[in-house]
Amino acid sequence: MWTSLDTIGIGAIPALPTNTHYLELWMKSLLTRGGWQTSDHAIGHATSEQAIAWRQAADEPVLIVADLPTTKTSNTVAVQIAPDPELLATLVRVRRLLRASETALGVWEVASEFGVTLAESTESRVVYRQTNSRVRVPVRWTSSQFPLGMPVLTTALAAFRATEVAEFLLRTEVDWRLREQLTAIGLEVELQLGPANGFYPELIWRLGPERSRARHAEGVLLLVQRDGTEIKVRGIEDVLTQLVSTSDTSSKRAPT
Repeated sequence: MWTSLDTIGIGAIPALPTNTHYLELWMKSLLTRGGWQTSDHAIGHATSEQAIAWRQAADEPVLIVADLPTTKTSNTVAVQIAPDPELLATLVRVRRLLRASETALGVWEVASEFGVTLAESTESRVVYRQTNSRVRVPVRWTSSQFPLGMPVLTTALAAFRATEVAEFLLRTEVDWRLREQLTAIGLEVELQLGPANGFYPELIWRLGPERSRARHAEGVLLLVQRDGTEIKVRGIEDVLTQLVSTSDTSSKRAPT
């Protein structure tokens, strides 16, 4: 019954007035998980259906464009690209655009989105035709805070969940799970814009009070050391251990 708690979500916790060891283990395990991970251990319900929908949304590309550069027909959007078959294959699948408008000098806002269909595609250009539009919860930022170059590819998952500009670059379920889990274990997380990479700019993760640098690549969290080397973190519980170890090493090396 104890082991079934983590496998099927139903079971029992051995507890006595003089021995609450297993209860404490279960509470600690529960409180250090993100909401998404916790739902994995529960019996199927409405949140399970929502999780499936979010996984599907992570496979749906969404394009963020600046001020929707339009052609003479006024309801089309043209995007220029360098020849790249893989990028082109993704762009022709886009069925939604987010519009980023510069509301003041250096101040940007995404407050609307557009449904689109593919009107034309070549190896150097993709043209979309707008079909509908709707207002969304605004996401605002400044160029000095987050100098995001556009156009940028994200996903329907990120477009739905983002409340700040950096979260548009949390494209996958794995990214969102990591963000939740780090928060669940009490670790401060700051997301900064990393190296430009065409339609796929990278994020730099700053962790803990010392803002240790990390990056998340292909489901693996890599902590960047002061000498530029990277340490792979095997599990989310190891993050704090590695950060404390790195902090202690830095303190010992600091001049007195």
